[in-house]
Amino acid sequence: MEFTTIKNLLFDLGAVIVEIDVDAAFNRFLSYSNLEKDVLFEKIHHLNEQFERDEMSRDEFRKNIKNELGLSIDDILLDQLWNSVITYLPPARIEKLILLKEKYKLYLLSNTNRIHIDFMHEMLSKQFNINKLDDLFTIAFYSYDLKLRKP
Repeated sequence: MEFTTIKNLLFDLGAVIVEIDVDAAFNRFLSYSNLEKDVLFEKIHHLNEQFERDEMSRDEFRKNIKNELGLSIDDILLDQLWNSVITYLPPARIEKLILLKEKYKLYLLSNTNRIHIDFMHEMLSKQFNINKLDDLFTIAFYSYDLKLRKP
């Protein structure tokens, strides 16, 4: 059996490159909504899948999630709640990606949305002086660009 040299590396974003805490984010939403946790989870999950497939704009998503969850909050707070799922961007992982990119073609395949990616770009800019997540990869494939979610 002959082995070939590895030339490409494929990464996911959540819980691979960035730390996430879905439960903590849901609990934050619960504190602003009168819905039961199971109902809230189902509504957010459904809207999130649509948003990740780019079936609605940022503004449409904000309007829909406020309506579905009965939230009386402004868009700034909504985005903060939404982005609270992203808890930490470990510097060692970013440094490792920078080193790996010197030797391999790096690809990112992520179910994500425009609000989270905007937040990631802001984090990268502030913490690492990197303009956008795409700069760390040969190609980044986002579900909202592909209009598809991976299973």
